[in-house]
Amino acid sequence: SYVDARGRIEEDHPDVMDVIKVIEISADIPNDGVQFVTGFDEDLKQQIVDALLAIAETEEGQAALDTAYQWGGLEAHDDTFYDAFRQVLRAARMESTARNIVWLSERDRVLAALAASGLAPVTLKGAALMETVYEDPALRPISDIDLLLGEERIEEAVGALESIEYSVEVADTALLQHHVKLCARAPSGMPVAVELHRRLLASPPYDRVLPTEDVLGRAFLSAGPAPGARGAAAAGASSGGSPGAASGARTETTSGAAVQSVALRVLDPADDVLYLSAHLVLQHARGERLIWVSDIDRLIRTHFSQTESWRCLLERARESMLLMSLSDALTLCRFWFDSPIPRSVLDELRTLRPDSTERAAYRRLRARAPVGREGARALADVQGVEGLAAKVRYAWRVLVPPPSTMREWYGLDHAWQLPLYYARRALHGLGHIVAHPRSARTQRVPDPPERWMIDNDA
Repeated sequence: SYVDARGRIEEDHPDVMDVIKVIEISADIPNDGVQFVTGFDEDLKQQIVDALLAIAETEEGQAALDTAYQWGGLEAHDDTFYDAFRQVLRAARMESTARNIVWLSERDRVLAALAASGLAPVTLKGAALMETVYEDPALRPISDIDLLLGEERIEEAVGALESIEYSVEVADTALLQHHVKLCARAPSGMPVAVELHRRLLASPPYDRVLPTEDVLGRAFLSAGPAPGARGAAAAGASSGGSPGAASGARTETTSGAAVQSVALRVLDPADDVLYLSAHLVLQHARGERLIWVSDIDRLIRTHFSQTESWRCLLERARESMLLMSLSDALTLCRFWFDSPIPRSVLDELRTLRPDSTERAAYRRLRARAPVGREGARALADVQGVEGLAAKVRYAWRVLVPPPSTMREWYGLDHAWQLPLYYARRALHGLGHIVAHPRSARTQRVPDPPERWMIDNDA
């Protein structure tokens, strides 16, 4: 049994047992083991089990198991061994279902408030995908509601949400006109957050290569989820992969809980795959999450059954300078989920040569400092801005936010505090740059997770 990971690093960190406290011990969760796929030959299975048990009884075998897997022994178990873990999974699913019922209801309450003000945003990421491409919303947990409106409608949207007791928490992170975050409590009491996006991607040059106006123009009304959405064609999808408008709206979850009927606008599938690929590979380099790979897999299975759909995606990836990000994302999808991606598409992505601007942006963003070192991240972003004057304006907006924003961010009550906190902000930014010793241009670009495994497997 493997109970406590702290022991693995105690030699290098002697105080780990004191510094890191145990807050809960879970039920037994099977981890490493020897399992057999369904249909495996029973005689051969028994021979393998007997052989492994015999090896584990010898000193040499025990030493090998410890060296390879840190196993102390092997025991034979039948399928009932997993019953306790099944209970853990059932409880997790019930919790996810309960939370997502609240999120679905809150999303529709937000959309209704915006619609009353004449606003029709596009719902992004999990808040849309949880019911448009997942057959069960419980399979796609979310932590906020992301909406795309465009620059000119943000202030109206903020006013509409303030009317239902939302308040602005973060206005334009780094003042780069990407999003406004508002927070509230749902009628159930659960804390909820909404992010109003002016554009899909924040970092230059991708803040301009996917124009918000074009993306909004290609968005469409979702016809709602189809049971068994995995592998099904999307309602209203055209042969070119760009869905036409589809009427109708979701009125209840798969669990049967009624929610307010609202129109749900979602991204065109090609835009959605490119956005999620850039979000996965560029925006969160070295912090990729498997659920984001799953999102892309589900979109592929739902919308990309026709050759024309793939042609549309590849052409738009070329236009948007996202060929490298798309290639990485599809490679991950194929490895983790065996996504039905035509070999011809992967081969074409390998032969298409991105231009120098895309290659430079890819290297820079993949090597960018992690979240928390915002000064170094901002410096990397400045490098993506075209023109010296534009670079200076961009850097100035990051370094010197308006006084009202400084007061909000740092909780300042007096004017005399502003110079001190401007200096503090500049010093912190400089510290981030110093702490990130190698520039994006010279730092080795880390591959996405498991990339080497996929390449070897292929």
